[in-house]
Amino acid sequence: MAREVWPKLELVVAVDQFFNNTLNYADIVLPAAHYYETEEIVLSGDVPYVLYRQKVIEPLWEARPDWEIYRGIASRLGLGQYFGSIEEECTKWLDMPLMRQQGIDYQRLKKEQAIRFLPKPYIPWQDGKFKTPTGRLEFYLEKKVPQGEELPVFKWPLEAGPDSPQAAKYPLILITRHEKFRIHSQYENQPWLREINPEPLVDLNPQEARKRGIGDGDLVEVFNDRGHALLLLALLGLDRSGWCRVDKSLFSTLGEVLVVLIAVDVFLYFLRSLPPALDGRDPRRSFAGHYGCPAKIRGRRFLFPG
Repeated sequence: MAREVWPKLELVVAVDQFFNNTLNYADIVLPAAHYYETEEIVLSGDVPYVLYRQKVIEPLWEARPDWEIYRGIASRLGLGQYFGSIEEECTKWLDMPLMRQQGIDYQRLKKEQAIRFLPKPYIPWQDGKFKTPTGRLEFYLEKKVPQGEELPVFKWPLEAGPDSPQAAKYPLILITRHEKFRIHSQYENQPWLREINPEPLVDLNPQEARKRGIGDGDLVEVFNDRGHALLLLALLGLDRSGWCRVDKSLFSTLGEVLVVLIAVDVFLYFLRSLPPALDGRDPRRSFAGHYGCPAKIRGRRFLFPG
């Protein structure tokens, strides 16, 4: 990515709270305010409440909330009329049927700070009416017959697995996983967490490791035609042969020039995984970041090639 994509970009602007590898490639870095420095409406997963988050302090130094950054750039481009104030945008966002039914508006939310917007208890489809052609819960889907998916069925990833033309060249299926030390990349830069999880790791079945002459703690290269990464091998008990797992969202200290983070490589792989002809393979079969892309692993004695 650094060699092929970045040189073609006329201007790279990064907005972030923390310094990371991406910012090394940016022409301009705009400091984003921390969530303790912003006020906004918050919805979280399956939590049946809408929340108003107050800011604890004003943004420090030159940091600004994301919305103010976008609004400021838009104003300079003559498009400021499409970006209102935080209060105006929050008021418009809450003006939806679900919130109106509960009498929730911006002023009330700002006052109460947390309001339940779903009934209590909330039981999805408790009336037994489903948004299906029959109005019933369906296990068999007639419309999926052409794809062979009318019933739940296992399919190998798009370009990985034993039925892939690349299996001989890249015998491993690479998947990424969420680690217990962080939420995506949140808390990645906490010193005490980095003490116990300092580097991105690749997990491999012990039998696969022995075949390649590599062992626990070795420096290895994980690669395919689209990119590579230098990682530390950790034999953490992966039972299945033919697979390897890589931690996601951890910036390596081995050197950003050599370490192309697997999350980036995997995403690029997905973007390039939809050629016109796939020998009958359904392009919807894979989102490589979670379901696998082809890879190979070899030991590396030195950080620098040659």
